[in-house]
Amino acid sequence: MRTDSTIFTVEETVLVRSTTPEPRILFLGHQVETQRSQQVRMVVSVEWQGERYHGEAGGPGMVRGRLDAVANATLDAARSAALANGASDFTLTLDGVKLVSAFEREYALVAVHAMSGRTTTPLAGSAVVEGSPDQAVIMATLQATDRWVRGRS
Repeated sequence: MRTDSTIFTVEETVLVRSTTPEPRILFLGHQVETQRSQQVRMVVSVEWQGERYHGEAGGPGMVRGRLDAVANATLDAARSAALANGASDFTLTLDGVKLVSAFEREYALVAVHAMSGRTTTPLAGSAVVEGSPDQAVIMATLQATDRWVRGRS
């Protein structure tokens, strides 16, 4: 009588975490200024390593222009924070912002191109729209860029 034996292998993954969490770029707030010429000016405030940074951008007062402006202001704030903390020169360019409906919710999707030297890295982030679409776009933009930006300094 022949019996087949099966050998099972178990792989164990050990995660090593540092005792001090890596500081993230934190969203503090944003301001919207509506101008007479159907334009908006966005100012986004972030905090990184105990310091506050601001980014500004403008655009048309329509929905798409407003979302692009708030994403660009967030990119400006993140770049300012990184450069102030010793990052080498780099560029963050907005590829697009879109509000999409899925699973009975609305989401903000943001695509960014991060360029350093000759290397271009596509980045993406998403956030649930729970109140303001502006705030969801800010959170999605930070999600897309935070780890990449922190790696530059």
